Amino acid sequence: MTADTSSVAQPPPAADGRTWPRRVAAAAVGVVVLAVALLTWWASSQSVELREVTPADGAALAAGPAEVALTFSGEPAVEEMHLVVSRDGVSLPARELLVRNNQVVLPVTVTDLGDYRIAYHVRMADGAEFSGISAFRVGGLAEPAPTPAGSQVAASGHDHDPTDPTSGALLILNLLLITTVVVLMVRGPRRR
Repeated sequence: MTADTSSVAQPPPAADGRTWPRRVAAAAVGVVVLAVALLTWWASSQSVELREVTPADGAALAAGPAEVALTFSGEPAVEEMHLVVSRDGVSLPARELLVRNNQVVLPVTVTDLGDYRIAYHVRMADGAEFSGISAFRVGGLAEPAPTPAGSQVAASGHDHDPTDPTSGALLILNLLLITTVVVLMVRGPRRR
């Protein structure tokens, strides 16, 4: 015995037979847009930037500072840090670095007049690195000797690995999208 299927409602046939590929393409575009939005949000919420070095590069101070500070855009999750203040190539006595709110602070005792250099390198837990050299003068109106060319890193810091996780994920998504489009173009429309 065979069942009579004539009374069962059947969906109307697609006019051109292309409904399925269009739905898949629309879903793929939606997934890519959602992934890009989530990755952008995640990246912006994770990154901390170096905002300021105190004393500022080129500052002329009447008296020596009590501390040297690196100020970040948020509380830094510091993995490794080096901060040195020197005069005439000789480092000031080392003290313990402190992380205070959104700053990395080095207490210093600067009593002599002259030009001083600040050298720093900070590696964050997320892999971001900030490094550079800054100079200031104590007891003079003229600017200190300029920092060596190329030694000052942009305030946003630098990264030794040019591909950050967000860019890598976007490259993979781009590759998948291009592969899908090429496959759909080569296959062409299905003939029935």
